[in-house]
Amino acid sequence: MSFDSDSGNDRRLNRAVAHVNSLWFPFNPEVLKALEAACNNGSLKGNPAKTIEVLKQDFALFTYVIKELIPLASAANIPASVICNPVELLKWAGPEKIKDVVFSAKGLPSAHSLHATEEFQADRLRETAIIASTAEVLSEKKNLDPDMGFCRGILREIGLNLIAWNYPLLYQRVIAAIPENSSLDDELTRELGFSPTMLAMRIIHPKELNLAGPEVASIKQEWQVYDELCQVGEALAHAESPDLYPAAENQWRIAQEELLRTVGPQGIEAIQQRASSNSQKYSKAIPDSFENLESFNPEGKVASHKRAQQSKQNRYVKLCPPEVQELIRALYSELTPDAVNRKVLERLVRELIPKAGFTGGCVFVVDPSSLTLAPRTMIGKVRGREISPITLRTSVLPGLELGISESELIEAAADHDDAIANAFACAQPIIERDEAFHDPSLTTIASSLGKRRRIGVLYLERPSALDNDQDSRQIAAFKAVRQLLCDALHID
Repeated sequence: MSFDSDSGNDRRLNRAVAHVNSLWFPFNPEVLKALEAACNNGSLKGNPAKTIEVLKQDFALFTYVIKELIPLASAANIPASVICNPVELLKWAGPEKIKDVVFSAKGLPSAHSLHATEEFQADRLRETAIIASTAEVLSEKKNLDPDMGFCRGILREIGLNLIAWNYPLLYQRVIAAIPENSSLDDELTRELGFSPTMLAMRIIHPKELNLAGPEVASIKQEWQVYDELCQVGEALAHAESPDLYPAAENQWRIAQEELLRTVGPQGIEAIQQRASSNSQKYSKAIPDSFENLESFNPEGKVASHKRAQQSKQNRYVKLCPPEVQELIRALYSELTPDAVNRKVLERLVRELIPKAGFTGGCVFVVDPSSLTLAPRTMIGKVRGREISPITLRTSVLPGLELGISESELIEAAADHDDAIANAFACAQPIIERDEAFHDPSLTTIASSLGKRRRIGVLYLERPSALDNDQDSRQIAAFKAVRQLLCDALHID
């Protein structure tokens, strides 16, 4: 967040500042009670660390106190180095001034309640906890002030939190559809006419305070160090929600490098523990969003999202019956990026293929040494043909001792009189409904596995369709299964 004053007379921004200042975002009643009790029993007197500890549990309260203390400090001619430093500002104020601010006659803004929080708003608070806690942990490791790191993280997020509560329909619409090459800040700026950062800056440091000069320039340089730590936290928070943030995978790689360099292999665990500790009061008020901090796993979320995206790239899935779609997506979510997941292959054969309406089949794999398509995996009960190795070698091919290229292998398969061999050579599935079948009520479909690198053929049988619509749906189901099998085997 910059301390530069806004150079324009943006009426929309001025209206927004007045709007959010009067409404704020929800306070946590439990933290308010704890603060009032601590102020009354004197436990905060001379103990600024304890004051910060209490305020850290409620991001709305923390930012509200800072906002209200800044003009008081300015009127008392307190140096900018204190006004612009929340830790020093809280030390200057002490429990008496904080009590006056929070429990004054005018009262706190009360338009919002944590108990009426929407999921996207609770997630916004959760992201704030991750960002601030990351900055706190990294500050410790870099021998910086951890309280400053945490405070900076909270203040950087004030604009987004105020927008999420006071422009909820707009915020929800924007965050649900962030374009690939954009960001939440960019899209909100486009919609509102001002950025969340500008809103936060105007609220925390209004124009009339006239905070400028060499001292403020020095403070801005100091804050830049903490901003970089907060950006790591933002990357982690976004990686936890890759379905919302298009750049999550990229951000995770950047954050992971910094964590390994600064904290070590236990970096994620350290941040998860700190975020859980810093949001205990939120966990009680809105448990659905905060209790899962125990399973904070940005790397896993990014990997799972990437696998789920594969199912979207399988364009045949949406043409399958709902129960088949659900199972295919579940299997995609279990794929592993660098190895073949045997459990997925087993479920594909035993669960998915029968659910998709196929009664039998076989996976044939090419054996270059013998120039055959060899049956490797039997599926169900095959009735439409004899299952045995299919020899591809013909007079077109040179002797085995001379070796054979894939193009020659495909040429041999195309020249063959067997449908399985033809399917290996063909770009499209080969469908047969021949009365000469062992069982004429069957339809068979065969297609190559792999396009750029063909490793074999998937052959499946099903009862013949009663009409063209059913027939096209069954072909789509075959193509969806075939694509999943190729993705599971990491072939393209």
